[in-house]
Amino acid sequence: MLDSTTQKRFEDALASDTLRELAMQFVAEGYSQVAVYQLFEAFHEFVDAAKREADEAALYCSLECIVGYCSPRSKWFDHYLTNEEIYEYRKTNA
Repeated sequence: MLDSTTQKRFEDALASDTLRELAMQFVAEGYSQVAVYQLFEAFHEFVDAAKREADEAALYCSLECIVGYCSPRSKWFDHYLTNEEIYEYRKTNA
């Protein structure tokens, strides 16, 4: 569950088409790549539950860019994020 401030940041980034910039802001604030992924995934679940299909699609694309499962020019991080890293993060930060 995201706090209201983080949720507003996502809503603002969606409205202005600046999700990549938001991800980089999180990194500048000290979040790791996998932590950024987790934040985006939490917001994706929120818009999915609200049946906001257009926003859901944008966030799904963002998740792929965070992981690195996209074209090389679209990647947001140099490192390819593995499922094992995501699962380990979830276990230790649940």
